[in-house]
Amino acid sequence: WADGAYKECEDFDLLSEYYIFYSADNTTYEVSILKSKNKDDVSKLVDVFERRKQTLSQGDKAEYDPNFEKRMSESKIITEGEFVILLITPETSAAVDAIESLKQ
Repeated sequence: WADGAYKECEDFDLLSEYYIFYSADNTTYEVSILKSKNKDDVSKLVDVFERRKQTLSQGDKAEYDPNFEKRMSESKIITEGEFVILLITPETSAAVDAIESLKQ
């Protein structure tokens, strides 16, 4: 998932919980949340999401999703405490706003 098919991701040992939702059709859409066992490892989980974005960009999804480039350029990685969130959505800014409103 993070580094491509059939590649082990040792960083998953850093997780206490996770949620990964992505579209299985032609639309590029992903909301993933990783919770680190240790807050000191959050930056390593940010790297996992950066690699995930790179893996997506190296695939062929751009050939059949006309919104691929826009969604990838507008994607966000958010950190909060021990949580790291990847957002690749049609309305990423609205998703970020919704997450920020939960903090209040």
